[in-house]
Amino acid sequence: MWLRFWFASFAIVVSFGGVRSDERDRYKSEMEALTKGIANSKSLKVYEGVTRGFVPKDKIEETVKEFKLVKLHDHYFYPNEVEVSERSAGILKVICKEPKNFSRRDTERTKFCGGYHPDWCVEFQDGKETFQVLICFSCHEAKIYGPKNEVYCDFPKPIREDFGRLLEPLFKHRKK
Repeated sequence: MWLRFWFASFAIVVSFGGVRSDERDRYKSEMEALTKGIANSKSLKVYEGVTRGFVPKDKIEETVKEFKLVKLHDHYFYPNEVEVSERSAGILKVICKEPKNFSRRDTERTKFCGGYHPDWCVEFQDGKETFQVLICFSCHEAKIYGPKNEVYCDFPKPIREDFGRLLEPLFKHRKK
């Protein structure tokens, strides 16, 4: 009797809320390719994201021209690279090249942070390929882009704290 109940419960979880194994495998494969590219990178650039609400919907064109904003993956960033110490650059690379520091984004779970809005773009280059990690502090999410794939992922609070220690002091366009 209990065994039948367990199998029925398992079937419900798998069909109505569990992550399908092909999705999990695809995430793992894409994350491994992206983090391998980051690990092999030779240079790093950091760009500050535009504060949520900074660009009024009715004045997007004027604001983009006035501040010379750059659009990366449908999000606005300030055009000037933010200077990062060699030590901080090394730590950012160590964090971003480790797949275990991220987990597949649970799109079924609602977050009450106002939606994904990246605070930073950390860009890694190996000479010919570019990998970008767009980091959102408020919802502990990242979107990682490479030349052939992308993943949407969460990161745990300790990684958020590490990103914060490295990047928050570098904000130039936000109140401190």
